[in-house]
Amino acid sequence: MSNTYCGKNCNECTLKEELNCPGCLVGPGAMGGGCELASCCRTKGHENCSTCGFRVNCEKLNTCEQAPENRIKKLKEDAENAAQKKAFLSERAPFLGKCMAILFWTVVPALLGEILTSGLIGKTFPKLYVAGLVLQFLCSLVYGIVLLCLSSKEIKYLPAGVSTLFIVVLCIPAAIFAAIFRVAAVVLILYLLSSITRLVSYYFEFSGHSAVLEGLDDELSGSWELMWKWLVGCLVAIFAAFFVMCLFGGGLLTGLVLFGASLGIIIIAILKYVFLYRSARAYKIYLADPDNYEINRIKNPDLLDKINSIEVDPVMKNHPSNSDDYFDRY
Repeated sequence: MSNTYCGKNCNECTLKEELNCPGCLVGPGAMGGGCELASCCRTKGHENCSTCGFRVNCEKLNTCEQAPENRIKKLKEDAENAAQKKAFLSERAPFLGKCMAILFWTVVPALLGEILTSGLIGKTFPKLYVAGLVLQFLCSLVYGIVLLCLSSKEIKYLPAGVSTLFIVVLCIPAAIFAAIFRVAAVVLILYLLSSITRLVSYYFEFSGHSAVLEGLDDELSGSWELMWKWLVGCLVAIFAAFFVMCLFGGGLLTGLVLFGASLGIIIIAILKYVFLYRSARAYKIYLADPDNYEINRIKNPDLLDKINSIEVDPVMKNHPSNSDDYFDRY
């Protein structure tokens, strides 16, 4: 009996050993390893090509002699692409990892500054309001500089850094001046200007994060891209709710929309903090062991090291928890 779908004799294949191929019935064809002809037979329910009514003019069958060479070519291309990807990530990872970590730790004091400049605290304690603005100024300055540094690896960070520094250089100092001398109109204008500029900064920053994570963590890369869309959706809902309220007055539905969109903005701010941590962690894990990154980013290496270092009592050596795949099953 032939051990192939196309009827070839595997023992006559000069590339069998090089490909380590046991035959497509139990090897690459059965496992979906790239043999289109084998996939075609399985899909149509044929045991082999001899029972197919289209075998005479079948392009796959007529070119099956080149299948081993094509598979070797594909394996070499995949190996070259993997090597290029590894070299590319290894060259960028140290710099990007450090920058992501700085951005992550800059967010913490920036959030404190926003709390100090909130309406209740700002009105009750004017000095704390000014202190909050100064703190925001310093954090935004560092944040903008880091984004500009990141633009050397990804150009999308450049407008994000420029927008952030624009807020730092113009809006925040002017807001501090307006707060000290209590010029309400100036504060309102600067608030609107900084909000628009910050929106532009968010777009390019999130797009930049998404771009540098492609190939390293595609799921997280997509999350950054999706978060920008959610941010735009929340802002559109807020402006629409205010527009309706100005024209027709407030209502229950308008209030719920405004509340939900505002809550969404808060959630996005929290997610940004979480995603920055995950981004910095992704590069840290990759630098620790590039070859096993996919495994290590799912598991907790520190926890596994602690577990593996525990001395097991001889009586418990045969317990299932001591098997190599015990943690993989859970």
